Amino acid sequence: VSSNYTVSSNIDFSTPIRALGIIFSATFQESWSRGINIFNAAENIQNVFSHTIDINFGNRRKQNWDIRTGGSINVNDSNFSISGSNNNVFFNTTYYTDFRYTPNDQWSFDTGANVVNFNSKNFTESVSIPLINATIDYNFLEGNKAGFTLYIHDLLNKYSGFERISGANFLMERDRNNIGRYVMLAFNLRKGGRIGR
Repeated sequence: VSSNYTVSSNIDFSTPIRALGIIFSATFQESWSRGINIFNAAENIQNVFSHTIDINFGNRRKQNWDIRTGGSINVNDSNFSISGSNNNVFFNTTYYTDFRYTPNDQWSFDTGANVVNFNSKNFTESVSIPLINATIDYNFLEGNKAGFTLYIHDLLNKYSGFERISGANFLMERDRNNIGRYVMLAFNLRKGGRIGR
């Protein structure tokens, strides 16, 4: 493989909407990559264009509550100079929300949820994968030097290592086996400004 190029750009924008007490944020990402692969003893030029837009809203005052919700869309367009039948467009959307409640210095409750939808013109079926995580923190001792963290991963037990890949001469859908739902309890101890678990 030779003559590979990648160009990317990123724009971030954020502004408060004071009348509603929220913050609006948006991110725009563009990238282009070019690669040359050998296909049947000939050079097969692959051009991949990727476009991503992420928009979210969050509360401005975060004294006790910190809430953020939004969504993103990602489009990947792959084109080949040879084997044009492998030209493909991936169309993925994500919806997410993050919630954190801190009633005092000792307790903190945090949860995050997202749903990723995978779509592709070369695959007949779209796939939706939800993920919900939750964390509870409790701190104690002088200066909150010690604490417990209860972490719950994948409450719905639906998350998997699913992905779709476009190569020079193939299309692949892969679904790996992950740990799935699990619960972890950690003890945290702060010593000399450092935290150990």
